[in-house]
Amino acid sequence: MAQVHVVDDDEVVLRSISRVLDAAGIEAVEWSSPLEFLHAAQFTPPTCILLDVRMPALTGTEVQEELRRRRILVPVVFLTAHGDVPTSVRAMKGGADDFLLKPVDPPLLLEVVRRSLQRNQDDGAAAVRYEALRNRLETLTPREREVLEQVVRGASNREGASALGIAENTVKVHRVRLMAKMGAESLPDLVQMALTLGILPQR
Repeated sequence: MAQVHVVDDDEVVLRSISRVLDAAGIEAVEWSSPLEFLHAAQFTPPTCILLDVRMPALTGTEVQEELRRRRILVPVVFLTAHGDVPTSVRAMKGGADDFLLKPVDPPLLLEVVRRSLQRNQDDGAAAVRYEALRNRLETLTPREREVLEQVVRGASNREGASALGIAENTVKVHRVRLMAKMGAESLPDLVQMALTLGILPQR
């Protein structure tokens, strides 16, 4: 079940937002204290954070900075009064997904929350795929890794053999093996993996 952490020291705002989220089938976790939130919150995808800008203990941007310091990469949406808009814009430049003006419009709230939840889910899936590719890359021998780098840069078997100082048939053997280990079905598939892993620079 999708989960949204709502951090606001105003109990009325907490209850109001929670009712809207609950009615839409999204679990709302209420936090009236940003300090308690930072201490105890657990993040299970898909999830996001609705974060008030002005709170007495810590400001929303301070909470955002602490999350970033801890490498908690969960989408943050700021809740703000009209006078806090410049602060919210700065927060977005710091990585926030969006900001919502109080009083929050329910349809807009759900639209923004669903978008952030989807991004969190997509980011999680991408992280899993990346880790799987990293694990496959680790199974390659040093020579297979060298051949991989030649192949994804467009070198032919003959060119790769010349660059590495080995026989062309040896390159062919390594190429077949590394394709199998990486789970690549084609050369374009292997090139995309190399891009994801940073072996090739993004175009």
